[in-house]
Amino acid sequence: MSENSLAVPLEPVFDLAAIRTDFPALSEGVYANFGARGVMSNAAIDAVSSFLTSLQDVGPASRIASALIAREQAALSRTLARLTGAEPEDIVYLGSISQAMALAFAGIVWRAGDVLVIGEAEPPGSWLWAREIERRYDVKVRTVPRPYGGPTFAQHLADRLCERTRLVVLSHVDWVTGDVVCLRQSVEAVHSGPAARAILAVDGAQAAGISHVDLKDLDIDLYALTAQKWLGGPDGLAAAVVRSARLLPSQIGWRGCDLTSEDQLVLTQTAQRFGSGSLPVALLPAWTQALEVADRHMPLPQRCERATQMAKTLHGNLKTLASRYGGMVVPDTIPSNGITACRFERITPGAVVNALAARGIQVRSHHWPECVRFCLHYMSSPQDIAEISNAVETVLAS
Repeated sequence: MSENSLAVPLEPVFDLAAIRTDFPALSEGVYANFGARGVMSNAAIDAVSSFLTSLQDVGPASRIASALIAREQAALSRTLARLTGAEPEDIVYLGSISQAMALAFAGIVWRAGDVLVIGEAEPPGSWLWAREIERRYDVKVRTVPRPYGGPTFAQHLADRLCERTRLVVLSHVDWVTGDVVCLRQSVEAVHSGPAARAILAVDGAQAAGISHVDLKDLDIDLYALTAQKWLGGPDGLAAAVVRSARLLPSQIGWRGCDLTSEDQLVLTQTAQRFGSGSLPVALLPAWTQALEVADRHMPLPQRCERATQMAKTLHGNLKTLASRYGGMVVPDTIPSNGITACRFERITPGAVVNALAARGIQVRSHHWPECVRFCLHYMSSPQDIAEISNAVETVLAS
């Protein structure tokens, strides 16, 4: 096959090469696994050590240090509030997306016969919670099938709701296929029917930073997001937007104290009542820095559009290769974000990942469903798409 027979996306209108030099992980090879862990800029990396040094210089438990930490937390909360259409006081910080989603599962007094509705495409952490609650409390678990982005998803969701439904758990974006749930339709399905008082918890790990997120005017009780994926922040820090008085705190620490109360041993009514004690405070400015760096490159809508175009180009190339060689199934659905996936018929996903890794290309295998997932970013280059396409062609032709 000639080198020009596969599509190559247009060159960006900004200086992509210059931008990529600030990201060590992009200096060599092809990185296409942003949905697992994104890449951090030097500025975000340096923010960790710089803040730790500042705390040690003034004494890590001094009043000055406490003020510095409070300032960084407030700055990050304001930034995330703008990103999600939430209010800063509705944001609480945790160690991972799994911990954030756990606030919903563990924040309900479950009784035998209650119903928990969960999407088929939810990641293992949420599914393990669902099965544990089913086992402990004799709760019925109902599954909403894929595809998440289909026109019938909201109806499938509504069909599984009843008066005993206590919790609905969905991902905003299917972490394997990239299909996007229409949140407004899902909210209407949940809150306009027999399950009107059910808690709705949304896993936004694969949405924030790559898809439009606007929680304003949406009756969503909990929306979880994490630093280390599409938002380019550090591992070990996540956030939840919590806007429900019906969820009970399942982990309580000193951050939940209402300092405005005469008796300070009462829980605040802000989202901080769901937080624990100590946080990895040096990660707060790192996440803020990551968000600011991205905003300096281009506005979020343009970043999302560029990542989508990267995925569309790769998806088209994969369809071409599947038609020419066989042995690979590529969904007909056109990517609506930076995620696309395909299934190989004669080789395992792990073997494909290893073959691509040998050529310096980092992607991810999945087994639920069995496929190889490619996650493209606004910083992905036309050369990245060409190298992935050529590597897949080599796998199919061998």
